[in-house]
Amino acid sequence: MGRDLGRGQHLGNARLSRGTISGKDTIVATWKAAMAQYPGVLFIATPGSIVIDGDEATVRSYTSEVFDDKITGKTTRDRGCYDDRIVKRDGRWLFKRRRFKKLHRE
Repeated sequence: MGRDLGRGQHLGNARLSRGTISGKDTIVATWKAAMAQYPGVLFIATPGSIVIDGDEATVRSYTSEVFDDKITGKTTRDRGCYDDRIVKRDGRWLFKRRRFKKLHRE
């Protein structure tokens, strides 16, 4: 998803689960506000698995992020995992559900 979040890669009624954030406009605004706090973040996503069933798929990807914490001044390294449900509409794969779990921080 990354910085391309606002480019329509998700359904209009998509839900971003952290607490729960629903609706395209709210998800995009929340993501942009969060990313503004980390202008130099290095973000890498690696596919773990993709299981396609017709026009739907379950996707797991692992993330690695490195950024400088503005408050502490320390470099932080996070590892995480996205579990996604995506659907194919008009030839494009779109996020239907996205769940993130933090796995490790150093």
